[in-house]
Amino acid sequence: MAVLSRNWQRIIIWAVALGLIATLIADWGEWDKFALGLGWRVLIAAVGGVAGLLLNYFFGHYITMGTNVIESMGITTFSDDKHQKIENGFVFMGALVGAILAMIFVR
Repeated sequence: MAVLSRNWQRIIIWAVALGLIATLIADWGEWDKFALGLGWRVLIAAVGGVAGLLLNYFFGHYITMGTNVIESMGITTFSDDKHQKIENGFVFMGALVGAILAMIFVR
């Protein structure tokens, strides 16, 4: 629960941004359905963000191991906040997949 309370703002921001973009693409010109479609798409993108957070919880350590291997080989060094960036990547990809699915299925 601490992970969700730490990341709820990030999930909401990605859900609103991606939900708005998906709604503008899907419902352009159909302004009577805009508000309802926006609400559904933001909600589905937020659920996708939470799913991305769950994926990070269960599989994020594999990405961290990969970055540690790359750093130990001397190819490049990552910043100190790489765990937060990996977490944000999972949340973004979950919200993006949710927004794309919402754009396809919400009519």
